[in-house]
Amino acid sequence: MDPPTCASCGRFIHGTFVKALGKTWHPEHFTCASCGRSLASKPFFEKDGKPYCELDYKNLVGTKCSVCGRIIEGTYFKNYWGDVYCPRHQKDLPACFNCNRPVSTLLTKGGVDFGDGRSCCNLCVPKIIGEREVNERVMPRIVEFFKGYELPLTDLVEGVHVRLIDAREMAKHAGGDSMHPVTGLIKKVVITKARGAQQLQVKRIQEILLLNGMTEIAASGVLAHEIGHAYMFAHDFPAMPAVVEEGMAEIFSFLWLRSRKGPEVAFRLDLFDANDSPIYGEGYKTARRYMAEKGFWALLTYVKKNARFPSM
Repeated sequence: MDPPTCASCGRFIHGTFVKALGKTWHPEHFTCASCGRSLASKPFFEKDGKPYCELDYKNLVGTKCSVCGRIIEGTYFKNYWGDVYCPRHQKDLPACFNCNRPVSTLLTKGGVDFGDGRSCCNLCVPKIIGEREVNERVMPRIVEFFKGYELPLTDLVEGVHVRLIDAREMAKHAGGDSMHPVTGLIKKVVITKARGAQQLQVKRIQEILLLNGMTEIAASGVLAHEIGHAYMFAHDFPAMPAVVEEGMAEIFSFLWLRSRKGPEVAFRLDLFDANDSPIYGEGYKTARRYMAEKGFWALLTYVKKNARFPSM
């Protein structure tokens, strides 16, 4: 009877041998398919009919952290974009102000620190929009879009300048702090004019403030939100609870973003449903449910008349 044949070199085996994976091997030939180290007296792991040492097997089949590149042991975090990373990176790295990815070398090729508590990854930096582009290109597109809803916005915002400011200046205008900045704000004024014995009130939008450092998609969504506030102010909506006014403004933002396309748009739309804020999130979701059933104008008319959302 012939001696066994080595599955690696094909030669007869005389003496000790290793039997594994349904085959016979010279001890020195039974090695890790990746690093080549001997597995003759060590535990091994099989994948696709090949033996691997524990480390290389984990590298082959384990979940790698998108941030540090290491195999994740235990629980991990997965973001909207499908990036998987160690939970500690949620705390030890800044999140991109625009896309919420951890700003890191491996995942985002680094990023920039705005110096006001915000950071932006290098995937989003090229998409940051400037003040001139906002005023000359983005704002006119949003106004034109809402003409499709028969909203008279041209006279309201025509000639109104959108000014980009940093988080510290925004905090001065809106209150709060630069670590949790408001992203947009309208500066409005009511002018009283005398016409004979009558006193007429004329409402004007003086300026729209927009937080700098946003991508075009993010900035346009904020602008649409602020236009919602401007419309309700100019068209004599009554004083409303914050959840109602902010929820309605979020509907303006949603309608605009829904008309756009692309991965970042999908991310922004997902944020509406994921928002657990009792003001913005709940307001939007309540308004959206009614709008889905009755339509945008029915929602607008009801809120203007009743200063609250309809009971559903």
